[in-house]
Amino acid sequence: MKVLVLRGGPSNQYELSLESGLAALRNLGAKHHISEVFIDRQGVWHQAGVPVSKEEVLRHADVVVNALHGPYGEDGKVQSELEHFKVPYTGARPFAAATSMNKILTKDYLSEAGLPVVGHVYIENDNDLDNQLNLAFPKEFDSVVVKAIDGGDSLGVVVVDNVLDLRHATLLNLAHGRGVLVEPYLHGQELKCAVVEGFRDHGMYKLLPIEIEKVGLEKIYYPYRDSYRYHVPARLSQSQKQEVMDLAARAHQVLGLGDYSMTDIIWSNELGPVILEVNALPLLGEDRHLAHALRATGANMHEFFEHLVRSAR
Repeated sequence: MKVLVLRGGPSNQYELSLESGLAALRNLGAKHHISEVFIDRQGVWHQAGVPVSKEEVLRHADVVVNALHGPYGEDGKVQSELEHFKVPYTGARPFAAATSMNKILTKDYLSEAGLPVVGHVYIENDNDLDNQLNLAFPKEFDSVVVKAIDGGDSLGVVVVDNVLDLRHATLLNLAHGRGVLVEPYLHGQELKCAVVEGFRDHGMYKLLPIEIEKVGLEKIYYPYRDSYRYHVPARLSQSQKQEVMDLAARAHQVLGLGDYSMTDIIWSNELGPVILEVNALPLLGEDRHLAHALRATGANMHEFFEHLVRSAR
């Protein structure tokens, strides 16, 4: 089988995509003819260091592994291009990818389906910014989380405990995106749970949830990865783990995602499990959450990628 791996891309997750693509290249077996397309930051496709047209390179591929992250790779654009050229590919379809990339649409769909989601205030860059900020930080909250509406991998996510810092964090995010979500900071166990469709002959294979423990400071996010400790599986009871796994599978189904996804959940001290967001194309690097979760079930990345290319559509 001729397998083409797409990596790079014109988003702020360029380096993360290179890492995911490298994992695909390393883990796909000798039974396939593997080639790579590198997409630069300007969106130009390259093969063997030479710019190529999409039509030229895609007509020689049996299946495409989409290892792109962020805008273009996760928002339905590259998926639409691949469908235009009628090439089977891995991951979510165009509409589902675009929906999951938009955090407000994701919450709307999940909430309508009766799934628990964290509340939010949406802030746009207009003349009434100060009033929006005051509404977003009511007195009953000790802290709030600021995030871009279409960001990923916790890039730009900030936790603040006063309106002045909220303004600063909001302006930083608005400079790089279309809008900002402000959510109450929920205290509890932060979890990630992945599902893989059809894996090991299961209709929906649920991986054990991962718990992210912040060491030293509770309210920090990437890029401070050295301040995290991972527990695989999460420190939950068996019934709690099952509840988290079922919730991730249900989110995947409600959003109509394909092949695999990862749902961020917090087991709130007051509310129980609450969905924070859903990632249609989680990071695929060897030291990322999906790889850790696979190993916890006795699987590995080679088995995962082989499954992806066999089931691509």
